[in-house]
Amino acid sequence: MVTGKSTPFWNIQWLGHRAFRYIFPNLYQLVEDPNSSVYNIGCWVGNGWEWQIENCFSVLNQEACNELSDLKAVLDRVAPSGQNRDVLIWPLQDSHCYSVRSYYTKLVQDSVVELGDSRVRAALQVIWKVKVPSKMQIFGWRLMHDRLPTKSQLSKRGIIMENADSPCVFGCGQVEEVDYVFISCCCGRVVWSKMFLWLGLDYMEEVNCCDHFIQMVTVLKSFCVNNRADEIWLAVCWCLWRHHDKIIFNNRVADPDEIVHNVMMYSWWWLAIGNMKKVYCNFYEWSKNPLKFL
Repeated sequence: MVTGKSTPFWNIQWLGHRAFRYIFPNLYQLVEDPNSSVYNIGCWVGNGWEWQIENCFSVLNQEACNELSDLKAVLDRVAPSGQNRDVLIWPLQDSHCYSVRSYYTKLVQDSVVELGDSRVRAALQVIWKVKVPSKMQIFGWRLMHDRLPTKSQLSKRGIIMENADSPCVFGCGQVEEVDYVFISCCCGRVVWSKMFLWLGLDYMEEVNCCDHFIQMVTVLKSFCVNNRADEIWLAVCWCLWRHHDKIIFNNRVADPDEIVHNVMMYSWWWLAIGNMKKVYCNFYEWSKNPLKFL
C-alpha cells in the first residue's frame, strides 16, 4: 500500500495478517461504507496524516467501541505515503508473486495436526511427485483427506438420505466410506487380490488408505528399478472410483476383471508419459512382467 487510493480498507489484508473485516467484525457490521479505500479513511493535515475512522460510523455499540480503540492503536503505526499506485504483493514468496505451492505450504504449516496426519502428509509428499496427470494427483489428495463424494460424505452434508442411500454401491451392504470403498469392500478386495497376484506380492491387510498406500509403495520399491511403484496404487484407486461412478450413473454392475484390465492400461499409459521419451515396453510385456519396468 502506497497512496491507499485503490486499496480497500476493510476487505483485503493490507496491514497485519488478516483483513480488518475479520479482525474487527463488530465494527464492520456497523460501517456505513464497507468498500471505502484506505485513503478515504483519513486526510493529510499539513505534512502529517490523520486517521478519521470515527467518521465511518453513525452509531456504535459497546463491543464496537472496544474494537475501535484496538483499531486506532493499530492504525497509529502506519500512514499512506508516496505518489505511486498501490500494488498487491504476495508475502509468502521473496518474488512477491503468487504460487499455489507457497499457499499450500502455508496451509499445511497452519493446519491443526491430528493423530495420523503425519502419515497422511508423508503419503501426499509421495503423491505430489508421482509421474501421472495432475488430475490423478488431485484425486489422490482428495482421497487421503476423505474429500471424495462417497455416500457417507454426501449423507453428512445432507445431500442424500442416510438411511436409504449410504450403503456401498458395489453391493456389500456396508456404509460407503472412503477407506471401505477402496480397501475393504467386496469388489475392492477382489481387485487388490488380483493386483497383488499380478505383481507377485502377498495380500496386504490394512484398514485405511494411507497405511495401505505407504505399505504397498514401501514393499514394491524394493523390487522396482525405476521407482514407479506409487503409480500402481493410484491407478487401482482411480479405476475403482471410475467404476463406482459407472455403477451409479450408467447402471453398470461390479466387474473386478474390467477394473484390473483398466488398471493395467492406465498404469502402462502413465509409465509412457512419465518416461518422457517413448514407450519402452508394449502392453503385452507390461501385463506379463510389470516389475521389470517399474
